[in-house]
Amino acid sequence: MKLLPIILLLATSVSLVAGACNPGLGRREFGDFQMYILHATKGPFFEAQNISLTFDYQVNPIDTIEVTFVDINTSLENQCVTTFPGTQVLARGFEITVTTLNPVLEFSGTATVFGIRRL
Repeated sequence: MKLLPIILLLATSVSLVAGACNPGLGRREFGDFQMYILHATKGPFFEAQNISLTFDYQVNPIDTIEVTFVDINTSLENQCVTTFPGTQVLARGFEITVTTLNPVLEFSGTATVFGIRRL
Protein backbone atom coordinates (compact mmCIF):
# COMPACT_ATOMS: atom_id res chain seq x y z
CA MET A 1 0.00 0.00 0.00
CA LYS A 2 2.91 2.38 0.65
CA LEU A 3 4.20 1.75 -2.87
CA LEU A 4 1.14 3.26 -4.60
CA PRO A 5 1.75 6.90 -3.47
CA ILE A 6 5.38 6.66 -4.58
CA ILE A 7 4.37 5.37 -8.02
CA LEU A 8 1.77 8.14 -8.38
CA LEU A 9 4.34 10.76 -7.40
CA LEU A 10 6.82 9.50 -10.00
CA ALA A 11 4.14 9.32 -12.69
CA THR A 12 3.17 12.96 -12.16
CA SER A 13 6.70 14.32 -11.82
CA VAL A 14 7.90 13.58 -15.36
CA SER A 15 6.20 14.57 -18.59
CA LEU A 16 6.90 12.48 -21.66
CA VAL A 17 6.50 13.33 -25.34
CA ALA A 18 7.03 10.23 -27.48
CA GLY A 19 8.10 10.55 -31.11
CA ALA A 20 9.07 14.20 -30.67
CA CYS A 21 12.62 15.06 -31.64
CA ASN A 22 11.86 18.75 -32.21
CA PRO A 23 9.33 19.88 -29.59
CA GLY A 24 8.41 23.39 -28.57
CA LEU A 25 7.59 24.00 -24.91
CA GLY A 26 5.74 27.00 -23.59
CA ARG A 27 4.12 29.79 -25.55
CA ARG A 28 5.55 32.78 -27.42
CA GLU A 29 4.33 36.11 -26.05
CA PHE A 30 4.16 39.58 -27.54
CA GLY A 31 7.39 41.35 -26.62
CA ASP A 32 9.45 38.25 -25.90
CA PHE A 33 12.93 37.93 -27.36
CA GLN A 34 15.54 35.28 -28.09
CA MET A 35 17.72 35.00 -24.98
CA TYR A 36 20.06 32.08 -25.66
CA ILE A 37 20.80 29.21 -27.99
CA LEU A 38 22.03 26.07 -26.24
CA HIS A 39 23.97 23.51 -28.30
CA ALA A 40 24.49 19.81 -27.58
CA THR A 41 26.29 17.15 -29.63
CA LYS A 42 27.21 13.54 -28.95
CA GLY A 43 29.11 11.30 -31.33
CA PRO A 44 30.05 10.17 -33.81
CA PHE A 45 30.50 6.74 -32.24
CA PHE A 46 31.89 3.57 -33.83
CA GLU A 47 28.75 1.61 -32.94
CA ALA A 48 25.16 2.82 -33.04
CA GLN A 49 23.61 3.45 -29.64
CA ASN A 50 20.73 5.25 -27.98
CA ILE A 51 21.85 8.79 -27.22
CA SER A 52 20.41 11.45 -24.90
CA LEU A 53 20.86 15.21 -25.13
CA THR A 54 20.03 17.32 -22.08
CA PHE A 55 19.26 21.03 -22.33
CA ASP A 56 19.45 22.79 -18.97
CA TYR A 57 18.91 26.48 -18.27
CA GLN A 58 18.14 28.44 -15.10
CA VAL A 59 17.10 32.09 -14.92
CA ASN A 60 19.14 34.25 -12.55
CA PRO A 61 16.98 34.43 -9.39
CA ILE A 62 17.43 38.20 -9.06
CA ASP A 63 16.57 38.87 -12.71
CA THR A 64 13.08 39.84 -13.86
CA ILE A 65 13.31 37.79 -17.06
CA GLU A 66 11.01 34.79 -17.49
CA VAL A 67 11.34 32.00 -20.05
CA THR A 68 8.29 31.97 -22.34
CA PHE A 69 9.17 29.36 -24.97
CA VAL A 70 11.85 26.77 -25.74
CA ASP A 71 12.23 25.60 -29.35
CA ILE A 72 14.22 22.36 -29.63
CA ASN A 73 15.63 21.28 -32.98
CA THR A 74 17.63 18.08 -33.38
CA SER A 75 19.33 16.20 -36.19
CA LEU A 76 16.43 13.68 -36.24
CA GLU A 77 12.82 14.15 -37.33
CA ASN A 78 11.17 11.46 -35.21
CA GLN A 79 11.96 8.35 -33.19
CA CYS A 80 12.82 10.30 -30.04
CA VAL A 81 11.31 10.68 -26.61
CA THR A 82 11.42 14.03 -24.83
CA THR A 83 11.20 14.19 -21.04
CA PHE A 84 11.05 17.06 -18.59
CA PRO A 85 9.97 17.33 -14.95
CA GLY A 86 6.24 17.98 -14.83
CA THR A 87 6.67 20.01 -11.67
CA GLN A 88 9.12 22.52 -13.10
CA VAL A 89 8.08 26.11 -13.75
CA LEU A 90 9.26 26.92 -17.28
CA ALA A 91 9.43 30.66 -16.50
CA ARG A 92 12.32 30.08 -14.05
CA GLY A 93 14.24 27.50 -16.09
CA PHE A 94 14.14 23.98 -17.39
CA GLU A 95 15.88 20.65 -17.84
CA ILE A 96 14.74 18.88 -21.00
CA THR A 97 16.15 15.56 -22.22
CA VAL A 98 15.70 14.23 -25.76
CA THR A 99 16.60 10.54 -26.22
CA THR A 100 16.72 8.53 -29.44
CA LEU A 101 14.40 5.53 -29.53
CA ASN A 102 16.65 3.71 -32.00
CA PRO A 103 20.44 3.41 -31.94
CA VAL A 104 22.27 6.08 -33.96
CA LEU A 105 25.92 6.98 -34.53
CA GLU A 106 25.56 10.65 -33.58
CA PHE A 107 22.96 13.07 -32.29
CA SER A 108 22.98 16.86 -32.07
CA GLY A 109 20.55 19.63 -31.32
CA THR A 110 19.87 23.16 -30.21
CA ALA A 111 17.44 24.70 -27.77
CA THR A 112 16.49 28.28 -28.57
CA VAL A 113 15.28 30.01 -25.42
CA PHE A 114 12.83 32.92 -25.62
CA GLY A 115 11.93 35.14 -22.69
CA ILE A 116 10.32 38.35 -21.59
CA ARG A 117 11.33 40.95 -19.01
CA ARG A 118 8.66 41.43 -16.35
CA LEU A 119 8.63 44.69 -14.42
